[in-house]
Amino acid sequence: MSAAVTFTLLPIDRLEAACAAAEAGTLALFLKREGKTAAQFAGDGGIYGAVFAYLDEERGINVSSSEHDELTARLSEATNGSCYLLTADHRAAHYDALDPARIPKDELQEYYEEYNESDEPGAGGKMWSAIRALRESLSRVDATRVTLLAIG
Repeated sequence: MSAAVTFTLLPIDRLEAACAAAEAGTLALFLKREGKTAAQFAGDGGIYGAVFAYLDEERGINVSSSEHDELTARLSEATNGSCYLLTADHRAAHYDALDPARIPKDELQEYYEEYNESDEPGAGGKMWSAIRALRESLSRVDATRVTLLAIG
């Protein structure tokens, strides 16, 4: 079963309202009304487990936590998915390092196979596309807006 992925740009001052909407079961409507698409990713969101592990272990890049971890925990629980908030701090610290031109697909393929202990042809390309979408979404954040990355 594949997991859908959305990248939604939201004003920081609307994050508490996003949590309330998620807890009320109306997050999709809230995001449609309050947010804007920050990036597109058509692949299976399950790839982000390997992507986050690769970025952290191999590149020293942590985008899976932020100063908003309490809110992301509430969002994740309310949606029965995995939610992350990508911030201006993430952009400042990691935008250049997330340039797909700096990350070889064959390195990603090798990492994926070791991480999952399986051989999946094309997994490196899928991870590369996931990183590209992550970077694209970071290009839109600033001091007043974050990207909600929702997987589920």
